[in-house]
Amino acid sequence: MKIQLKTRYSDCEAVVFLNKYVSKNRICLRLISPTQKETLHIATVNLPDVDLEPDEIAIKNYSENEGIYECLVEQEVIKKAHRLYINHFPTHKASFPIVRLTPKARKELLGEEEEGPPNPETGI
Repeated sequence: MKIQLKTRYSDCEAVVFLNKYVSKNRICLRLISPTQKETLHIATVNLPDVDLEPDEIAIKNYSENEGIYECLVEQEVIKKAHRLYINHFPTHKASFPIVRLTPKARKELLGEEEEGPPNPETGI
């Protein structure tokens, strides 16, 4: 799925790839340069100690990813956050928007035609 990536530190074309984290088999969204084939951003985080539904995704929207949440919503990759998880690290706290893929992204990344319940084969 090709998008225009526009964040605090990036303004270029990118291709969204859906991978899975090994721990908990959760969705990982990688944004790749279509010309150089390098990872530009990993838009998600795996929060293994946090209860998430199989189709929920935690977005990292700070540090090098500042603005990635807004970009992915605008580009119709993810829906607006339906909740926020706040993690208290030893040195700081961070908020993670919890989102789901849009029907457009589900179609392009998963081959699904309509929004519906999670696919029993993939869990998303």
